[in-house]
Amino acid sequence: KETPGAGDVFMVELVLTVGVAKFSTAVWSPLDLHNVLVVDDHPTARRILREMLEHMQVVVEEAASGAAAIDAVRAAERAGTPFDCLLLDWNMPGGDDGPGAIGTLHALQDAGAVERRRPPLCLISAYNQDDLPDDCPEFDAFLSKPVTASDLFHALSEARGYGPTVVETNDIDMPVLTEYAVLLVEDNRLNQDVVLHMLEETGVNVVIANNGQEALDILTQQQFDVILMDLQMPVMDGFEATRRIRADHADLPIIALSAAVMDADLARSRAAGANDHLAKPIDCDELYTVLRRYLPSRGNTAQSRTDGPISASILSEFLQGFDLQKGLQHANQDADFYHMMLLRFQKQL
Repeated sequence: KETPGAGDVFMVELVLTVGVAKFSTAVWSPLDLHNVLVVDDHPTARRILREMLEHMQVVVEEAASGAAAIDAVRAAERAGTPFDCLLLDWNMPGGDDGPGAIGTLHALQDAGAVERRRPPLCLISAYNQDDLPDDCPEFDAFLSKPVTASDLFHALSEARGYGPTVVETNDIDMPVLTEYAVLLVEDNRLNQDVVLHMLEETGVNVVIANNGQEALDILTQQQFDVILMDLQMPVMDGFEATRRIRADHADLPIIALSAAVMDADLARSRAAGANDHLAKPIDCDELYTVLRRYLPSRGNTAQSRTDGPISASILSEFLQGFDLQKGLQHANQDADFYHMMLLRFQKQL
């Protein structure tokens, strides 16, 4: 009910399917994980973590509260199968949260009530690690929600004592596309620069259109081998532009670019005539994979970048809350280019 001067609260419930993580079990083998305890009061959050871990052949037990987690730890010890790692949600109701469970576990260990070799502890939250209270008990790694398979791997690696998994070099299987022309249709300048940077590495000829209407106008003057089409743009969006292009160019590959990647979004872009769909932020490996699908390459070059990781002493002081390594990954491991994009983004604020 609307209350003048007090604002409104709206709630919506969505029923969504869980995507399958594209992560090889071989990548996880160095972690030597056998059994993990997942602690979260929300059953869906537990199920997501369980499915990711079980996909990697890890035995998973669940607990819905900090107290239940302590009971599970003690039971596992009595059975002679102590956990290799604990994943604990930060905020759980009734004061029975992750930090509370960690504090209780520390106290029991100090008292000799549980084994002195405590399992690695990974704290999970939708909030930033900087928001943790100063008196938060010691833990081994922090994992941000929503959790992805790669983020989970990095957190578990750190919790298990292997240190943060930072890519210092990145071998990229890059196609050679010097004989081709690509039309990039994108209205956002930052997105243009990022995709253009990835494309230029292949040697492909790139022309940029700022909206669907510009794309139609350019197509009357020049031929292209592939179109990369943003879907949400002013003047004319990508859906309408794709429909019009498809009417005159039945065989021209059109790759949709969008942050919307639900099944309904993919179906809508296909219905408009798109051949493929790339999720934003664009991943360079996925971009190159899609381009190879439509543009036969005369060769491949494996490029190693040694610019990353970005020095924390340079950026971390004024970029708290940014995942610099993930940003560097989307910048094709080019630290100088990523730094330039960050500064450009700052000017737009």
